[in-house]
Amino acid sequence: MIRCPKCQTENMIGVIFCRGCSEKLDIDNITPDDVTKAAKKSNVGNIIRQTIGVLVLVAIIGLLVALFLAPPFPVVTTLEGEALTRAQKKQLFYMEHTVETDVDFTMEEFMTLARIELGLTPELVDKDAEKRSQEGTTVYLVPQEYHIVVVNENRVKLILKSEFQAFDEAIKLPVYTTLICNVVNSGEKAELEVVDASMGRIPMFGIGPAVDKMVQRHRALTDYNEPVQDFFRATKAVTVTESAVKLKRKAQAAK
Repeated sequence: MIRCPKCQTENMIGVIFCRGCSEKLDIDNITPDDVTKAAKKSNVGNIIRQTIGVLVLVAIIGLLVALFLAPPFPVVTTLEGEALTRAQKKQLFYMEHTVETDVDFTMEEFMTLARIELGLTPELVDKDAEKRSQEGTTVYLVPQEYHIVVVNENRVKLILKSEFQAFDEAIKLPVYTTLICNVVNSGEKAELEVVDASMGRIPMFGIGPAVDKMVQRHRALTDYNEPVQDFFRATKAVTVTESAVKLKRKAQAAK
């Protein structure tokens, strides 16, 4: 760069007139040292700009990766055969009991039954995807898995794994939405109070619209699911540990 002696404006090497004051520059008196110093300053500026650009790009890529990265959760075995039959008998006993009672489910039993009621067994997921394809839907989210992560006895994480599919499944991306909930036993009913949410591994930090969107995705599985609503209506209290779910059944009112 060439500094104008009149107004001190920096000008590119090779220009004749100052871009600041239009004064003619004394190019003939520029020494090689001046050019070298100007080139060094220019190179330093370019390096800084390039470094900032690379850091911004890395941050954007990291954010995109984190959005589609699976959050940590334990793998819970889906029961089959006799183990599934026993769990279903226990579920039937709980739902049809007419007096207040406690029923304990292992986490494997509870999650297997929940996936069946939510329509998230592999067979039902494939059937739903086939139905959407036949309807001609080109872009959609297919719920696939549901997981419960116990934070402590009063707080859980509900993780819904969906698959973003587009253009006849040419594009497939996993989408994980997590609700962080407090387990609230009021004495008359059990509720889950949503306190935060995350997508992939990116926390929403309580941002209202973002958390509301996560809640909608989860509630889409339960709001119009009558067996699930019956379960909520029948349950008075819930106690959750890493290995088990203890339910307290309401007494059924006399008809």
